[in-house]
Amino acid sequence: MEAQTLLEKVEDSRPIEMASRVYTLLARAFSFPADELHRLFRKEGMAEEMKEMMEGLPFKLEFKGISPISRSQDDIEILYTNCFDMPMCPCPLYESYHRRGDRARDDVREDLLRFYEHFGIGASDKNRDYPDHLVAELEFMAFLSRKEAGAVKEGKDPSPLRIAQRDFLARHLSRWVKRLDKVIQSKVIDEPFYKGMSSFMVEFTGSHLKDLNQSIKKIEKERR
Repeated sequence: MEAQTLLEKVEDSRPIEMASRVYTLLARAFSFPADELHRLFRKEGMAEEMKEMMEGLPFKLEFKGISPISRSQDDIEILYTNCFDMPMCPCPLYESYHRRGDRARDDVREDLLRFYEHFGIGASDKNRDYPDHLVAELEFMAFLSRKEAGAVKEGKDPSPLRIAQRDFLARHLSRWVKRLDKVIQSKVIDEPFYKGMSSFMVEFTGSHLKDLNQSIKKIEKERR
């Protein structure tokens, strides 16, 4: 009966699926800009397509628009490598780097691996060497959102997946993307695309966390 009560609150899986799509989009935006991704994020209609995605989300947020990539394929690859992917680069895309002094690197990575392994995702399945890479964390949130949407479709209780997303955002992704954004805004020069995507990522993850907290509190209240 608890699952039935919850499903009355979450009747449609489409907004949840849209959240998964946004996480996937963000993961692609911060992946190495190979030819296909360069074409995707350079087209003029990108901002309008993203606006339509925002309107389908299960929560509200202010979408200010994002400029498409302004550089050629070769130039954006060089920028990405120099800013995000070189040893001693100004803006590494790793949680453990941006949380230095907050948590030890090994503690961060071990906690992330526990999250991944709980859902059957081994370290070898990630497309990066380390579990704390931004793309790996965004892809994991996309995975959890898809799992939640699937539970709703199948008439199962999605609350454990909501709690997992809330915990992952609160303990990891949402805790460090603000710090990452500050560095991107100051270090990634003359490329509005990355600055816009970074600002949007902060707003999106924060809004999703707030929505999940509210939803879980309602569920817990109903079950008392």
